[in-house]
Amino acid sequence: MFLFYNEHNKLRAGWKIGIFLIFLILPTFLVSIAFDFVPKEYRSLPVILAFILPLASWLTLRYVDHLPMKAIGMFTGDGFLTMLKDIGLGLFSGAFAMGAIAFILNGMDGFSFQINPNIDYSKALGFLITMIGVGVYEELQVRGYILRMLTDGFRFGNMSVKQSFLASALFTSFIFGFLHIWNPNANWASTLNISLAGLLLVLPIAITGRMYASFALHFSWNWFQAGLFGMPVSGSTIEHSIFTYNLNPSEVLLSGGKFGPEAGLLGIIGMLLAALPFYFLYQSQSRTLRIFDTQFFAFDEPEVNQVEQNTYE
Repeated sequence: MFLFYNEHNKLRAGWKIGIFLIFLILPTFLVSIAFDFVPKEYRSLPVILAFILPLASWLTLRYVDHLPMKAIGMFTGDGFLTMLKDIGLGLFSGAFAMGAIAFILNGMDGFSFQINPNIDYSKALGFLITMIGVGVYEELQVRGYILRMLTDGFRFGNMSVKQSFLASALFTSFIFGFLHIWNPNANWASTLNISLAGLLLVLPIAITGRMYASFALHFSWNWFQAGLFGMPVSGSTIEHSIFTYNLNPSEVLLSGGKFGPEAGLLGIIGMLLAALPFYFLYQSQSRTLRIFDTQFFAFDEPEVNQVEQNTYE
């Protein structure tokens, strides 16, 4: 039984994550079959996954962990206005970072941005909606239930919950980078930088205790990069961006080349700029990481565990 349950008679994190993946993969497989009967222009797996991931998270939390969605920073009870503030901060952070990157590139030889004369606004809108889906589903996929359960699972010996959370954040960020290794034009620099981006996207969750700012930051980073400025996003380019982007191939180290800024030094600068608003928020709330007040409980305090479960009952 030790293989399945820990010393507190709880199902081990690895098995929980396995169940979560089953709840995720099964409906995704069924949707992929249904796509054969849907016109190609209406197929958007990221948008579908943006609905499947919350469902898979809820099913696992409800029937395996007996916890509310608050345990992964969703529906936290902080109010609609707080959620809007989180979203606004995430949108601003991504726009600020990408605007700075575009400004720097536009001032360099061989780089330029021009209004796209061939834009199809219906397809541009479709890309925007897809990026919203990507922002939600990739965050829930890597930094939702899995981040929460790995934090529990990484608590070995006298390790504190803060230490295990850091280990989980590092591990999931590495996985996030690894998942992009098969993208077009990917290389070691892009994998490293996207792993760093994973840490950036953990930051809003850690500081606010909620996922909404990370959803918005992820979307904003991607859409301003590709949908507005026309730069490659994670190795892919789109035709119907608002601006077109002309690349200087001799400045790959800085610009990231055909993979986009996420593979270059400018990507790292952008991440630092995107982190600044959250750093100021962290300072304004007395340097508190609120995730430890809202999502985690100590295994060595059973009464806290019971209170956490009773919030759902």
